[in-house]
Amino acid sequence: MSRTTEVLSISLSPKEFNLISKLAQKEGRSRSQLIREALRQYQISCDWHYLQGIGERVAIRLGIETEEDVERIAG
Repeated sequence: MSRTTEVLSISLSPKEFNLISKLAQKEGRSRSQLIREALRQYQISCDWHYLQGIGERVAIRLGIETEEDVERIAG
């Protein structure tokens, strides 16, 4: 049977380690669960910023500057 997870070793300052431990305990999660959630949230943030960049370029190309411009174009 193969593993369904991989092990990652990271170095943290004592302050960072204590913060993760306290947050995990407060939320009733393991440190691993907390780190996985942080990674998911980071990926969501990166994806959102990427999409915002696309939206900004499209807005510039279409001359969209206000909410009224959006409504006008959307019809």
